[in-house]
Amino acid sequence: MKRRLWLGVLVLILAMVTACGGRGPEVSAPDPARDAEDSPSMTPTATPPRPVLEAGVVTPPPDYSTSVYGYLEALDPVDAEVTLWYAYPDARQFQFEALVQEFNLSNPWGITVIAENFDTPALLYQEIITGIPKLNYPTVALVDSYQIPAYTARGALVSFAPYMESATWGMEAALDDLAPAAQPSPATADYGWPWAATTHVLLYNRDWLNELGHTAPPTSWEDLETMACATTRQSFSRATGEGAVIGLLYTVDVDNFISLTRNNGGEIVGTDTLSATFAGPPGIEVLTTLRALTQRRCATRHAEVAASPEAFGTGRALFAFVSIADLPAYRGEYDVAAAFSWGATALPRSTPRPVQSVRGSRFVLFNVRPESQLAAWLFMQWLTELEQQAWWLTATNEIPAQAQTLRLLPEYLAENPAYAHAVALTATSAHDEPLLAGYPACRALLAEALTAIDGGANIQTTLEAAEEACTALLHAAAR
Repeated sequence: MKRRLWLGVLVLILAMVTACGGRGPEVSAPDPARDAEDSPSMTPTATPPRPVLEAGVVTPPPDYSTSVYGYLEALDPVDAEVTLWYAYPDARQFQFEALVQEFNLSNPWGITVIAENFDTPALLYQEIITGIPKLNYPTVALVDSYQIPAYTARGALVSFAPYMESATWGMEAALDDLAPAAQPSPATADYGWPWAATTHVLLYNRDWLNELGHTAPPTSWEDLETMACATTRQSFSRATGEGAVIGLLYTVDVDNFISLTRNNGGEIVGTDTLSATFAGPPGIEVLTTLRALTQRRCATRHAEVAASPEAFGTGRALFAFVSIADLPAYRGEYDVAAAFSWGATALPRSTPRPVQSVRGSRFVLFNVRPESQLAAWLFMQWLTELEQQAWWLTATNEIPAQAQTLRLLPEYLAENPAYAHAVALTATSAHDEPLLAGYPACRALLAEALTAIDGGANIQTTLEAAEEACTALLHAAAR
């Protein structure tokens, strides 16, 4: 109990210290669900064994490269240092740093993890890519899953397989209970250790929908348009505060565009893995519809609203496209503002079933000193344990890697039905982004195109130009 109270205090201290330096906002302590009894597995009673090779004993050579891994069964990680790079440009930075500090203070080997945060995942990616030729990279990095093939193509990563199979350090069973959103693909199975994932949903004001004559949220774009535009004629009877009435709050960014395009029957990269396809009719229709709804004053971009959670929470916005990581902010406004029933559902679609696009984050291990690599592996093991997974879930609302984490928190899920429904959607349909060596650069071009479109550029010509450039990048990376 004391250790968890300390962790909550540490999050606050980290937030205040960072705020004083001008780096970010202050955040509150994690959910009280963290304050449970200590797990015996998290409080080691003795230092783990440090195996040594017996003199004169002839042993068969290991089936891994000892120049990369050392002799794992004889390796000693005591007092090793680990450099960790990650990118959380929001309050999650403080929660993650708190976990790092807890590991540093509690691990029995005296391992020290030195963490560095980057402003965006794109900046982290560029720092790693430019550093690989000069061997300027960390021990371990927390990256978006779609970046991993670019690192493996450059030969910078170390496979986790020897660690998982190690008699002394192994943890292969941890991968037997992965949540659907964390399931590995052939591109990430040995090189990406799962951590968490996010997805997009449609938030809706159930009571306002009932006042407009609807008994269920929209499933199609046609229904969404009808309901969102009805708000221009009838505001919510229990709305509070001041501000414009909003039918739909949305953002034109890569994550939301991918989710909406997939639910409109499109895809970002073709089945040949060499051709970008986001400029097809599904993607163009999504952006055209959002622009038309905005012009009719049925929709408003998040960027044009001073506080989107406040607009929804006070009953002035009927719908909002949001990431599940943002749900705590929306719930916070709801709890203190207008009392109404609300929920989360799948994005509007033209497909028979929802296509739940996820953005997963995984740890990757770089080729450095064997002792540091092993120490990083032990840190990742610790993060994968259910106690840390549960704390991260309640602190950030991300989807944890371990499916059992959700089963251990029935009260939290009952108190957060919007989050529970979003996670349930990923259980039946979880689609990661394309896992191709050329995709990260392709994604950056798509982001630039969407920014231009958001500023008024022609939708079709802008998307087509980006698609052509992306296809060239995919071909170049496949050579």
